[in-house]
Amino acid sequence: MENLQEFTSTFEATVGSYFPAKQPYSQVHVLCVHWEKNDIFPISEIERLRACLEGRYGYKAATLALPNDDTRELRLITEIVDFVKQYSTVEDSLIILYYAGHCGRNKDGLAEWAAFEKGGPTVQWHIVQQLLFAATGDVLLLLDCCFASLIKKGQKSKGRFELIAACGMNAWTPVPGPLSFTSLLISELPEHATEETPVHHDFARTKQTGIKLQHLDDLSQPRFMQKPTGYVIFRASLSDDPKGRELAEWLKTAPPNNVTAIHIEAMVADARRIQNLVGLVQGTQEMFVKGSVFEKLSFPAKQEIVRAFRNLDTTLMTSSRMADDAGLRGNSEAVKGALEGIQSTLNAACAAVETPVLTQLGQGDFQEAYKNEVVASTGTSAAISLCQMYHGIYSSPEKKEISRDLVIVPAKKERIETGTIDGSTVIVETYQYEEDPSTSRPYEETLEQVQKMASILCHPKASTLHVLPCLGFYHKKVEHSFGVAFRAPPYFNPEKKPITLLSLYSKEKRVALSHRICLAAKLAAALDGFHTVGWFHKGFRSENVMFLPMEAPRNNISAEPVDIAPTFVAQQGSIDISNPYLFGFEYMRMQDAGTNLEADDSLERDLYRHPDRWGKPKGIILAEIAFWQPIQKIVEVQETEVLRRSLSGAEVLKRLQSKCNSRLPHQVGHMFHTTVMACLGFKSATVQMDAYETQKYYQENIRTRLEAAVGKV
Repeated sequence: MENLQEFTSTFEATVGSYFPAKQPYSQVHVLCVHWEKNDIFPISEIERLRACLEGRYGYKAATLALPNDDTRELRLITEIVDFVKQYSTVEDSLIILYYAGHCGRNKDGLAEWAAFEKGGPTVQWHIVQQLLFAATGDVLLLLDCCFASLIKKGQKSKGRFELIAACGMNAWTPVPGPLSFTSLLISELPEHATEETPVHHDFARTKQTGIKLQHLDDLSQPRFMQKPTGYVIFRASLSDDPKGRELAEWLKTAPPNNVTAIHIEAMVADARRIQNLVGLVQGTQEMFVKGSVFEKLSFPAKQEIVRAFRNLDTTLMTSSRMADDAGLRGNSEAVKGALEGIQSTLNAACAAVETPVLTQLGQGDFQEAYKNEVVASTGTSAAISLCQMYHGIYSSPEKKEISRDLVIVPAKKERIETGTIDGSTVIVETYQYEEDPSTSRPYEETLEQVQKMASILCHPKASTLHVLPCLGFYHKKVEHSFGVAFRAPPYFNPEKKPITLLSLYSKEKRVALSHRICLAAKLAAALDGFHTVGWFHKGFRSENVMFLPMEAPRNNISAEPVDIAPTFVAQQGSIDISNPYLFGFEYMRMQDAGTNLEADDSLERDLYRHPDRWGKPKGIILAEIAFWQPIQKIVEVQETEVLRRSLSGAEVLKRLQSKCNSRLPHQVGHMFHTTVMACLGFKSATVQMDAYETQKYYQENIRTRLEAAVGKV
């Protein structure tokens, strides 16, 4: 372009519109992709772009080096699926996929990425790109490659899908350097004109661009959920942490198939942030001084925090030394061991803070805890917030009732239904209620509980709780019921029904022990999370554990749908056993208020609670998973016993323990057997313990043991 002013105007009209004064997103994540071995060497520009996006705009970024071997396409699919599932579950989110490398037409004239200009490995971008249409929030592509606009259109029910391309679909673009698209993007306006200008396309909508890039707003602004005064927010980043980046880059040289670059960078960033606090917890003179919120913790709790932080510090230093060893680059065993070590010690450090803060501090101490750097850096602030919401210390000002007119569900009257709300796919759980004969409406306390239940379920929660994001509830007056709507996760196939764990016992006769241990670990972690914040999920049983059939979106113009099953951790048909979702929240304990919701007093349901105390869940479900049978079959409940309710708690416990001791050691091994027995003996083992000691006992003897066994069988 000969006229610099003309180029500047063109750039401002396209890319310039992406930098407004107001930021419309609550979270923005970036995945930068390049080839591990290539002939254009874009890594320095990628580092500059990351620094710009993380430093100037407050976004979170990760870098993926595509391997040049036969795993390249599966690795890209796995990364994008995880990227969408982790970071595009809400509508006010934005994910950005950046690519620097070669692109051209394959034999069918469709886009394929290439490591080299001539010859070498390729990936079929026109196929993989379809995975991004499953994102709930907005999607922006930044493609610095030739033929960048060669994109297949698709369908996206919510949000936008837009592209800033370095050139048109039949054009070339400069290689990395002062005149490259990335360099111009970093500087916003180029210093020199080139023939090709950035090209913007909206592949999901026809209206003018709506994706805007700007520094993220402070999450304490009014349009976000209100946070308590002094709430400390951390956005972990490795951009200004060279040692952390070196460690993350080494871990990415040979990760297990289902461990992604975005997970590795997030884990290392979290761990390094806590490692920087190790000096603070070395002695009571700093962290546990008089007047500190941690002063009120018990001596064993303080010891555990110091021990856990030191263990994490040692693990990171050991892993960093391994990363410096050139001989260990690409060593899958060394990388796997380091990943497991960092993850386990990171989890332990976070639990060491969260457990005593929630079990030993009073509600009056939480305000001060929010301001504490250690509390914030371990993620404990979010758990405190959920605890306060659950116990009614503060509530969301947002109304959670949804207009019935917006909800479209099939007239099948099933407890779990799939439908849509304003075009978004939802999963609805229906709760029946008793009608107040004096008003022909639900009892007032019933409505109050549903409103509170919806508010709690809509509150942000840790992913380890395995609860789908809740949108609110609606009243089905004719059916005398309420529907609580949850947002379906990306890649959920609404044409297939959710599957309960209870039905899976009979549908899938053979499930690998490794899959069952993985499932048990996930549910044990969820139960730990619920109880730590004081949330007692009384319906914790196999009929309330759901698996959602998953597959890539099928666009009408896509002849080659992507198979995402290989990305599952524990594949069983179209579901991932390692990714359960919990329902049945009508039975969660809420200040012991009466509700007039569907009663929960059947013998079949009582069997899931600890036999010594009907009403408190104690992981009977773990025994089911070990046997891969429902509890009724394990303890051989007869029909007459059900009808007469003649089965005592003591008899249930006796039968269950006998079955476990006689069959489980041979069927599932010593670890799983003893963990189930520890769960069954939980009450007697913890009867003299306080809340902190009880929770620690559960973590050490049940949750941690199961998590340590994942992937080892």
